[in-house]
Amino acid sequence: IPFADGMLRLFVSDSTLNRDSAILVHSGSTSFLDLNDCKIHDRLGNIARAYGPITAFSAQFSGAIWHPVRYDYDERTHNVLSKKKMFSKFEAVARAIQVLNPSHFIAAAGPACFLDPDLLGENFRTSSIFPRAPTFFRFLERRLGNVATRFAEPMPGDVLDLSTGAWIHQSEERLTDENFEAYVRAYAARMQEVLASRRRNVSRLESERVVDRLEEVLRAKLERLSLRDRIRMPLFVQVEEAPDSILRVDFPAARIDRVRSMPDDGRHALRAKALDLLPLLDGKITWDEFLLSLRFTMSRKPDVYDAVLHGFLAVEAEDLPAFCDHILAAESRQERMLVQIGDRRYSVHRYCPHQGADLSQGWIEKGRYLVCPRHRWQFDLEDGGKCTFNDCSIRAIETSREEAGVEAAAAPEIALEA
Repeated sequence: IPFADGMLRLFVSDSTLNRDSAILVHSGSTSFLDLNDCKIHDRLGNIARAYGPITAFSAQFSGAIWHPVRYDYDERTHNVLSKKKMFSKFEAVARAIQVLNPSHFIAAAGPACFLDPDLLGENFRTSSIFPRAPTFFRFLERRLGNVATRFAEPMPGDVLDLSTGAWIHQSEERLTDENFEAYVRAYAARMQEVLASRRRNVSRLESERVVDRLEEVLRAKLERLSLRDRIRMPLFVQVEEAPDSILRVDFPAARIDRVRSMPDDGRHALRAKALDLLPLLDGKITWDEFLLSLRFTMSRKPDVYDAVLHGFLAVEAEDLPAFCDHILAAESRQERMLVQIGDRRYSVHRYCPHQGADLSQGWIEKGRYLVCPRHRWQFDLEDGGKCTFNDCSIRAIETSREEAGVEAAAAPEIALEA
């Protein structure tokens, strides 16, 4: 979109499960690229070459997901998973900074600020997928060293002059590590009356009606999920105020039954309060918005991520056919590439089986794991390219050009950075 002295350009990512866009604004000799949480990290090199140099860059560095926050984990497991996800997100943004080499990185889109009394404690966890900017900046200083990029955490109303690099701080109130907790607790106290007005007791009869309506909604989704045979474990859905009327979703059989209990193993489970489900059932919020509200609890045993189940829960019923088609399209891309690690060479699928990211833009960790640049999935090259936390694979074969024959000879060879 052209304007007087520049242009605005949107970059769209749509996997039906993740829909987002990034915005690039060029004005005169300066430019601003804001990814928010648009996962186009495998396209950043092309963007830098076509539209660079980038003056200011902004991207989400803090989490925006319900795992492991809303899962039934013990504290130690929660902390281990949270740190792993946090540093994975940090690494993705650090690599984006390396690719774009901006003059300024502006911390934005996180962390969330939880004011609901049920979620207030999430603001102050020592291990969390919702870190604050100072934590990220300390990581960047260690990870990137003496880079020219300047890091900034603005407050509302602050202005950055891109032509001079000068900040104008219009807000007198500044957040620090020392005053953060007091600031958030005071904010929550100011909102207490508003939040309290949204809560009320729900009768047993109303709760049973919520179960009935929820069953109808889940049945409509189940009918549109063409890949349901892939979900081997059943999903149990429980309304807290109706504990004896649990919905059991059997995906291969395409049926939903009412049961009074759920097994300890071999299942997925979701539990929520009736009052928190009502806006979803009334069509006031989407499934994605409900899950992002964090007003529910989940568990899975064994603890294995299932991308199709994720889509079943997060995607609207009318979008589920397109979601399944997107998975099949990603899996159908059979182009391969050669990855060189030291004196070893592997032939692998070039595109991630998850959502089709270009793995040639990924990187190597620990000398054996090829990491997807979008969602940081790890594929173990020494284990046939199998993903480290589910059954996806990029079919890695250790080979030489001569052994791989015509297929390898035609494939691009990538020496990925460790």
